Amino acid sequence: MLFPVPNVTFEAGRFRPNLGIEAPGGQTGFIENDWVERTVAIGGEVRLCITDPTPRCLIPTQAQHGGIAKNSKVVRAILEHNKLPVPLLDNEVLPCVGVYGFVIRGGMVREGDRVRVE
Repeated sequence: MLFPVPNVTFEAGRFRPNLGIEAPGGQTGFIENDWVERTVAIGGEVRLCITDPTPRCLIPTQAQHGGIAKNSKVVRAILEHNKLPVPLLDNEVLPCVGVYGFVIRGGMVREGDRVRVE
């Protein structure tokens, strides 16, 4: 769960990420918001340039693969708790979950790799 909202679960599969990063120490909330305009280092090789928060439409409210049920409250919760300016879209303020990242340096990502925000 990303953010504690009654009757709403933020299953990662609902947002179809390319990469999921587990927050250390039980951190919750939209911690990825602080990564915009920073570099995320994964393991000893991979570096990602984080450019924008990821705006969300209604697709995450629909049923998803893996048995994730339809939940119309998901986007409503994002609208209430995490509206951000998106630089890529002329800083339009939109409901966001996740971030866009571009590969600066590629390599192998392994489960358990240390992740650092530089």
